[in-house]
Amino acid sequence: MPKETVYFSYPAKYYHTRESVEIAKWLEEVYGSVIDPEDLNIPKFKSCKQCLTNILKWVLFPKIEECTLFALWPASPTCQLSCELHYAWTLGKRLVLITYNPQEIEEEDITPQEYHTMELMLGEY
Repeated sequence: MPKETVYFSYPAKYYHTRESVEIAKWLEEVYGSVIDPEDLNIPKFKSCKQCLTNILKWVLFPKIEECTLFALWPASPTCQLSCELHYAWTLGKRLVLITYNPQEIEEEDITPQEYHTMELMLGEY
């Protein structure tokens, strides 16, 4: 299987956790290169508008452009994750949802519509 570049999208509250480290390592073993927002030194933002106009546009979107696969973990209703996923989708990137438990990491292809259904079930952000 040819090596790919994976953009690993997940909420900042999971940065530097055992789970995120294990998933990033798994993605690297399976696909090759991983772009992890945890490593990008993202400035704090106070609103979705500030995130969209500054952080996403100038920091994260260029990284998403570099990837061939967009991996999301977990299905978490946040503005940033939703914007990242939609941008990857508009670029034609393959979208996958990561499922994690300590014994097994799995992936499943996902569409933006399926993600939004999960968001509705999880609650508003």
